Order: sequence, then C-alpha cells, then structure tokens
Amino acid sequence: MLMNLSKNRHKTTSKEEWEKTWEGMGYGLTPLYTTLMEMKEATFKTKPDDFSIPNHYALLAFEAGKRVAYQEIIDMLPKGAKM
Repeated sequence: MLMNLSKNRHKTTSKEEWEKTWEGMGYGLTPLYTTLMEMKEATFKTKPDDFSIPNHYALLAFEAGKRVAYQEIIDMLPKGAKM
C-alpha cells in the first residue's frame, strides 16, 4: 500500500525523503487510525432479523466491502500510527 501512496507523492520530493516524512507522521495520525478501527468494528451490526428480508446477501456484501475498504486505508497509515 505504501507504493500506492509513494507514486502520488509531491514531484519535488524523493522517494526516500517522502517515506521518511510519512513514517514520521505516525504520531499525528494515531487518532485517525483509532477512528478507522472503531468504524470498521461498527460495521459488524448484522442482526438475526436482517435475514428475514430478501436482500440480506446484499447487506452482508455491503458490510464486508466497507470492512475491506477501512482495512485498505488502515494498511496505508504509517507504522507509528498503529499503536
């Protein structure tokens, strides 16, 4: 995931300089990491009653997609943010 971010860095910044700066932002991004983890966990809200509706598979797929999207964003955060 870091490669995806690295290819979109500012043109005047070298890859090494950008990676050093990104990893240095970990402390400041910790609240974002915590919030994303809470949002990801909140997607586990399927109730037994949800299976009484005909489109419950769509609901499950939607929730699974949200969890995957949150995880992809979490994976892009610097290691220092994941404390």
